[in-house]
Amino acid sequence: MYQYKLDEGVSMCIGSDRYPGTVIGITKSGKTVTVQEDDAHLENQDGLGVFGNQRYRIERNEKGIVRVFRYHRSKDGFYADGMRLSASRSAYFDPHF
Repeated sequence: MYQYKLDEGVSMCIGSDRYPGTVIGITKSGKTVTVQEDDAHLENQDGLGVFGNQRYRIERNEKGIVRVFRYHRSKDGFYADGMRLSASRSAYFDPHF
């Protein structure tokens, strides 16, 4: 089980989409992690960035949506609201949906 740290940048993944976030709370056991969603601003507005080569500027948002992820041993990961938590901060939004 990965041990998250306070203020660590993370990604909340659903399908191929990734939403950036910041860890704002961790239980003593480490099995529950609270994450606040950050803002992602698309930087390459040339029309091509939407399809594949997306570059985002990510900013901390202290008013962002808060989600509580819990560790599921059977899935070997942290999950909340149909999302899986990943240990690196990134953003990607599939333009096909």
